[in-house]
Amino acid sequence: MNLFLNALRQEKEYSGIVQTAEKNRSCLVSGVVKGLRSVFTEALCRDTGRCVVAVFADEKEALELYEQFSSSELSCAYLPAREPFFGDAEASGHDLESSRLRVFTGLAAGDIQILFATAEALSQQKGYPLIRLY
Repeated sequence: MNLFLNALRQEKEYSGIVQTAEKNRSCLVSGVVKGLRSVFTEALCRDTGRCVVAVFADEKEALELYEQFSSSELSCAYLPAREPFFGDAEASGHDLESSRLRVFTGLAAGDIQILFATAEALSQQKGYPLIRLY
């Protein structure tokens, strides 16, 4: 892996991405070759010192990369998408929602270095009705 990391860090385009991320506090990168996504993600996280949010089209791809990082020393998390539920919210299980809340809590605390998710999972909001006190 170090061979790939060193080669990537010598690329002018990669250096520009790191500078942009450091200057603007965020940047969007697309088109990373599938075989180099893990190397790119790790390098970007280490070189910027910031949380990297890796967004994927489908959950299978997000989970595959998350599993590659599960044994790494970097703190990683996977944000699952909520399954659509059209019944009573009280009757549904809360495992996925609990998992999602743990991820958001970890992000807010700065404990997560790399987050793997789908665009759908990132765009979902809590679907339960608010309890109003009158």
